[in-house]
Amino acid sequence: MSKPILDIIQAFDVDYGASLDFKYTGSVYGYKVNIYNLNTTSDVCSIKGVWTSGTINLTPDDLSTLNNDTYYNASLSIYETSDDYAKGITTEESDKQFFRTVTTPEVSLNISNLINSSNVDIRLTYTQDVTDGVEKEKIDYWQVFVYDNIGNEYAKSNMFISDEDVFSLSGLKDEEIYTFKLYVKTVNKMVLEKEYTSTVMYNKKSGSFSLKTEDMHNGSVKIVTKVPANLYKLDHNDITYISDSINLIGNGLTYYDGLTTDENWSFLLKFRYPTPMKDIVNLYVKEDENVLSSISVNYEERYDIDEYDNINAANTRSFFTLSIKNNSHSNVIETNMIKKPNDDIWYYLVIYKKENFVDFNVKVGD
Repeated sequence: MSKPILDIIQAFDVDYGASLDFKYTGSVYGYKVNIYNLNTTSDVCSIKGVWTSGTINLTPDDLSTLNNDTYYNASLSIYETSDDYAKGITTEESDKQFFRTVTTPEVSLNISNLINSSNVDIRLTYTQDVTDGVEKEKIDYWQVFVYDNIGNEYAKSNMFISDEDVFSLSGLKDEEIYTFKLYVKTVNKMVLEKEYTSTVMYNKKSGSFSLKTEDMHNGSVKIVTKVPANLYKLDHNDITYISDSINLIGNGLTYYDGLTTDENWSFLLKFRYPTPMKDIVNLYVKEDENVLSSISVNYEERYDIDEYDNINAANTRSFFTLSIKNNSHSNVIETNMIKKPNDDIWYYLVIYKKENFVDFNVKVGD
């Protein structure tokens, strides 16, 4: 049996797992990864698994005996056949690769859901662990890429080396939606990425209001929305006011006035705890006093059912639909189906109309 080669291991956070690349000239059925303390030969953990293709992906559970901000060595050996795997017969260990675990820094941009100007100064917030006044994971560089509504690159920043640098972006078009993608690389080659979606509106005055719920764990929705002030009007019959909060249990939001066919508009909503099979929002689009169409966004869930008709809640998947109805036809658009996020996660909904085109997107975030 030949000896595998374990590629250089980039710094990683044990709470998020790691991916290992390797080279081996023989057949590969499985792998065994041994991780050692840096200054001793003691074995911290040994991880084995069946190899499918590409990289070896180690989960946080695999790495549960490791600590962040620590140095280790790792080696790799190969099981060539299923029989070798069953008997514990491996190739010779690869040469050890030195690596470091790090605590993932927190990164964000000062990008809001609504931009009220054609120009914006974009700044990075970078927070990391500091021990005895020493930064553990410094920035190598950061960069922002800006895309228009159809996915074309609109602009990109320089490769900044400090969180004190500023990306001054100009020429944003009114009533357009842009996506901002942040890319950060640390000195230990850790890569951090975040994405933001914003609507630009600066020719109309903007208003905002916050809607909070009485019992967010009982099918209610917590909402913060920002839309042009002349576009929204709540149906007050659908909601119950409690001091400065609003109880939305069993109800959605309905907007009867302000959305018309002769102008472009965007509707933004931040919410959590959506109720399955319940409309989150209904919008009525008018021309003069006549309702021409209605737009609704609905939250749905799908479950795996076993042979005994039991629901496997662990594999719940969720998605959103947007329905457009008028006198002549109806149309339904769906998002991708994803594994249901944690209950307390925030959702960001954008519905937009441009000319005769209506679309929406929903993003998941903190």
